[in-house]
Amino acid sequence: RLGVKCLHTHYAYFLAGGDDPVGRWVQSHLDAAEVAP
Repeated sequence: RLGVKCLHTHYAYFLAGGDDPVGRWVQSHLDAAEVAP
């Protein structure tokens, strides 16, 4: 399988304190776009 599904789930887990590399990636892209969660 290629790609990642459900970015919102990874990001929510990351925001809740989980160690999620996909959530961290989403956060870095939101930071670059200056978008607040």
